[in-house]
Amino acid sequence: TRHNLTLALCNLALDPSGVPDLLPGLGTSWRAVLTAYKARCREDVIRNLAPTSITKQVLAGLRFCRETGKPALIIGKAKIGKSAAAKAFCAGSGGAARYVITPEDNDMVSLYRAIAKALGVADSPSKRAVDVRELVERTLVTARPLLVFDEAHNLFSGARRIYRQPQRILWVRRLMDGGVPFAFIAINEVDVRVSRHIDQLNWEAEQINALIPWKEYLTERLKSADFEVFVERLGSGLSVAAKALIGGVSN
Repeated sequence: TRHNLTLALCNLALDPSGVPDLLPGLGTSWRAVLTAYKARCREDVIRNLAPTSITKQVLAGLRFCRETGKPALIIGKAKIGKSAAAKAFCAGSGGAARYVITPEDNDMVSLYRAIAKALGVADSPSKRAVDVRELVERTLVTARPLLVFDEAHNLFSGARRIYRQPQRILWVRRLMDGGVPFAFIAINEVDVRVSRHIDQLNWEAEQINALIPWKEYLTERLKSADFEVFVERLGSGLSVAAKALIGGVSN
């Protein structure tokens, strides 16, 4: 039964238009069961996520993407909690949002494989690159999950001298035109990389910028209230004096 249910859920995810009357082991009430499971996953993940100011900013942007289907670009320094918030959002989405760490190289094949792994399709190393790309594109266009690119500055080349058009961005742009929703989370380096493409290739940044209605720069550093949140979450066994000391050091 578990195997049949897995196959049925895969078919439903890949072809949402073919809605079944019942699912193996769940019967005709499968919608209510899946909805309850999705809600429980979201509650479990959010419960373990510290509600810092950074977390709230990231989640607001990702919710905008989920609700409107339009992309967002969230930019901030490293090590302030961007990735943790994005991972939690995707983990609690019940599969509606997929988290992808953008590979550092400028190779298209590595990008296809990273997305395939996030989607759970064609992620075997033995698969030909053309097959991986085909399955990735088919899945994205058919199921249209929200694809959350972390380290999204790697969609642009990090080289100081640029010789080629940003192939990764052009590919993403084509899928965006096809209705696939995206969110991008990057460090401030993304602005530098975009500027290099504009200056050296005369690349028109509006090809992508015009399609991003939500662009937000995160707070530069965590606030003292954020440290209080961490202390409450991670230091539940600490004394009141110890918590006060940690809070004072953060100011």
